Amino acid sequence: MRTVGANLVLAKAGSVVCAAQMQFYPFDIFVSMRITDSLQESESLFYAELKRLQSIIQHLQAGNITFVILDEILRGTNSNDKRNGTIGLIRKMAKENTFGIIATHDVLVADLIKEYPDYIANKAFESQIIDDELLFDYKLKEGVCNTLSASYLMKKMGVIDHDGKSKN
Repeated sequence: MRTVGANLVLAKAGSVVCAAQMQFYPFDIFVSMRITDSLQESESLFYAELKRLQSIIQHLQAGNITFVILDEILRGTNSNDKRNGTIGLIRKMAKENTFGIIATHDVLVADLIKEYPDYIANKAFESQIIDDELLFDYKLKEGVCNTLSASYLMKKMGVIDHDGKSKN
């Protein structure tokens, strides 16, 4: 996602890009990645993210053709609220004919492809466990990631036991 965003910014600026070839539309680019909280402004991470998402929606509703890059939004809330908020945001962005990339680890969000089959595409990076090692080929594939790499790594690092329970 960072590579896509950086290359879009470079291309818009008339610079060289990190690609063998690239075609793009000179979109406005909005990103919601690496949002931070602010003790100075009494602003939580969650509220800072909501304000960023609000500014993106306002920009879209003003009729601007925009490319949006969102990474794991709504981290500061419970998983059901996060899922519902993410789905609601995607539906709102679809109404605004938004272009972009949204990363999520919530596989239920991927079901939106059924609602918007001509608008949404699910893509994933898969990994494999070979000889007790987690390996990535870094090739974008169709569909949803099925590898449970977090559980595997947590077990390997001793964070959780092989029965799935945390160690005391």
